[in-house]
Amino acid sequence: MTNSNEGWISVKDRLPDTFKFGGYLVSFITNMGEIMQCVASFENIPQHVFENPPMHKRWYVYPSSGHEIYPTHWMPLPKNPTP
Repeated sequence: MTNSNEGWISVKDRLPDTFKFGGYLVSFITNMGEIMQCVASFENIPQHVFENPPMHKRWYVYPSSGHEIYPTHWMPLPKNPTP
């Protein structure tokens, strides 16, 4: 029997190291309480331009016009197959 959580990483435990457009599969809970999954982008940008700024970490539905989501878990997507 396999673990149904295999491959999922809790956002409480770790966030991605790098920004990727649509590079992650995320799981989140909607306002209606449903557990959903979607492809998302992760953004880790400085909050200001001064020395050692705090970083602003955001997840966005991919592709979208900036719809921010708050996932509970994530995993990197595999590389595309080569033709």
